[in-house]
Amino acid sequence: MHTNHFKSLVQSTWAYWQQRIERFPEIDWEETAESMTILMPDGRKYLFNRHTGMQQLWMASPISGGRHFSMMTQGIGSATIADDQCVRPSFITHTGFDAFHQTEYPRASGCLAYWTDTRNREIIESVMNTELASHWNMVLDLQPFQAVMDDHGTALV
Repeated sequence: MHTNHFKSLVQSTWAYWQQRIERFPEIDWEETAESMTILMPDGRKYLFNRHTGMQQLWMASPISGGRHFSMMTQGIGSATIADDQCVRPSFITHTGFDAFHQTEYPRASGCLAYWTDTRNREIIESVMNTELASHWNMVLDLQPFQAVMDDHGTALV
């Protein structure tokens, strides 16, 4: 995946999380160019770092510790981007437009992808939902941030 695509995916993910967090005035966040910190009411923090070289989103959780997440497809038999079968998003139709490359692409080739733990394939929003519900009684109800990836791991949408 091109570096600018990766950075854009991270920024879009953080913007989505911030919209959900705004419903809870007791939670705050701080953002820099490379990281985002979610400040919990009891002073504990979630720290997210964008690791551009590895194209991963690293999370330091006060509950589960350090974890690494990559944008991976979720498919039949836990397909990865390299697999032949993947879950095709229902909204994909004939063609799309890749604004970064200024080209059209066949959208039927896209697979839904999510920020997925590199060890156990948990989706990052599921981890956060579970931890916030069990430790702070907060229902953040984060739905998985989705991207559409082509067969080469390039984000299309």
